[in-house]
Amino acid sequence: MIVKLGKLISCSSEHPSFPARNLCEHSLGGIGSLTWLCEEPGVKEAEAIFELAEPSQITGIDIGNSRCCSVKIAGASSDAPEEWVTIVSHIFMSFNDADHGLFKDQVQLFTKKEINAEVLNKVFNRVKVTCSQPANPRVLFGLSFLILRTDDKLDSGNLDAFGRFKVKEDKGDNSLDKFKEKYLQLMKPKPNSFKVELAKQIESNRAVTVNEKRDETPSRKRPSFKLTTPPKATNNEKKLTEADSKHRIKKRRLSDKDQKPLESCSKNNSTDVLSETQTTMSERTNKGRPRCSLCLGNEENVLCKTCNLLMPDKDQANETSRRKPAKPKKPVKNFSALFENVTFSLSGYQNPKRDEIRRKAIAMGAKYVVNPNGRNHNCTHLVCAFKNTPKYNQLKGSVKIIDKQWVEDCYEKKTRFPWRRYALDKEEKDVPESEEEVETEKGSADPLSIYDQDTDSDY
Repeated sequence: MIVKLGKLISCSSEHPSFPARNLCEHSLGGIGSLTWLCEEPGVKEAEAIFELAEPSQITGIDIGNSRCCSVKIAGASSDAPEEWVTIVSHIFMSFNDADHGLFKDQVQLFTKKEINAEVLNKVFNRVKVTCSQPANPRVLFGLSFLILRTDDKLDSGNLDAFGRFKVKEDKGDNSLDKFKEKYLQLMKPKPNSFKVELAKQIESNRAVTVNEKRDETPSRKRPSFKLTTPPKATNNEKKLTEADSKHRIKKRRLSDKDQKPLESCSKNNSTDVLSETQTTMSERTNKGRPRCSLCLGNEENVLCKTCNLLMPDKDQANETSRRKPAKPKKPVKNFSALFENVTFSLSGYQNPKRDEIRRKAIAMGAKYVVNPNGRNHNCTHLVCAFKNTPKYNQLKGSVKIIDKQWVEDCYEKKTRFPWRRYALDKEEKDVPESEEEVETEKGSADPLSIYDQDTDSDY
């Protein structure tokens, strides 16, 4: 349950557009610019004291930082309003992080595990918020929101109060007493005996269903099997089989007659007839078939003994064997034009690595954008170190997000590789590639040195 901030007691420094009372509106569920910032740059510490709407135990705190190095939350009771007890104290940024503007908008959630047990049992009616920024005197700092939480406990002995609400007093009809009795009966733990009764009921139901199934199933007899003999062939079927056998014998005789001229020619040693018959047979049998591998070892203008075809010329055979499918040529560009259609930005890298990546990409023809905007299409690629950076969340789904290795490999090997091989998201790597590799022209080198231009310091 959220503890409401009542009123602002005092504040050491606040901006006119971002006063400290904005934190009270956020605790009430307000919408809009609810940030508290110091009055001007150069202030090292800002302090604000709030009074709670009602005394409460604090069991959780949610803090939204806005360029503070450290934040401290302390509480005091009505008995000792000047004795402040530290509830939580957290360091959001180091001096180096504050100087480079890193981790400036972090959110920290504190639960019972992070708060001391002695502090959890105390009741506070006011809190003091202290923000410090001694590292960077050029920025305004403060909090984007502050939420205090407490546990809502119900006292079963006094049912006149439910959380933050009280029951209306009874006026003689005893309706409140009846309601208390019913509520206490509902809150009593149920006995465990119902489990045993339920198990017995299940067993009895199961036995009844088994007996009913036995009475309903009729007695079955085993099926009897008889050996059957194949039916005898009829007179018509006998005539068909005899006719089929006679037809096969005629085919064999005809084939023997066709081979007799070849045998007679071989007996008479007639070379002319033999060559003619062999060529005709080879044309019939080998029509449409490729020549065998043994033909390559025979001489020219001589019939092959295996396929009965003439041996082709050696030059022609060598040309056909040497021909191979031509490989598709890769597109070629000048080194300074490999990234001519690339407009990129960087996220998650620090100098000097950030400077090196930027210079290599510019040397290959890319354009650099400091503040990209995916909606206006002024950025095509985002070179990102890891996920969930501000630029990553802003440009995800509208630009191509890759790792720095894409720029380094393209620069070293002088080849533009498809970006999906270096995609930061695994889902993008599984998608088929839509780009081709682009090589660099011979004699083309890096026209610019990677130490010729200035770089920016944004994150």
